[in-house]
Amino acid sequence: MKFGSALRVLVVIGLLLILFQLFFGLFSLVLTQSYGTPRFLITDTDKLTSHGALHSLRTFGSESILAGFAALLPAAGAFMICKGNKRLLLSGLLLILAGTANSVILYSAGLPAGIALMAAGTLMLIRRTRLHELESEK
Repeated sequence: MKFGSALRVLVVIGLLLILFQLFFGLFSLVLTQSYGTPRFLITDTDKLTSHGALHSLRTFGSESILAGFAALLPAAGAFMICKGNKRLLLSGLLLILAGTANSVILYSAGLPAGIALMAAGTLMLIRRTRLHELESEK
């Protein structure tokens, strides 16, 4: 597999993880908002705990959506503009920004997508440096 193909695969994996995260956030918000408290969270003996779990699910859902959009936009932009060997610096920085935003907003839950995007961004910057070294040797 070529270096460029491996980069694209890594970016696609990161984008798919972010889309899964967005889907989970939307699902949890729809579940908690439109239907009220889910029946499996209601207990007669401990209503305080069930309301706390509901609030946590709403909060995580909204944070997941926020982190998903904050990471999806720059990552998709980087994926679209990295054609061939052009704009690698901008693409790499956008991917690192997307991975960092996702990891910081979601703490440890956003790490898989964040690590994939930051690794792809770092590899793009390394690729850019290698291309400049090869051009200067000619």
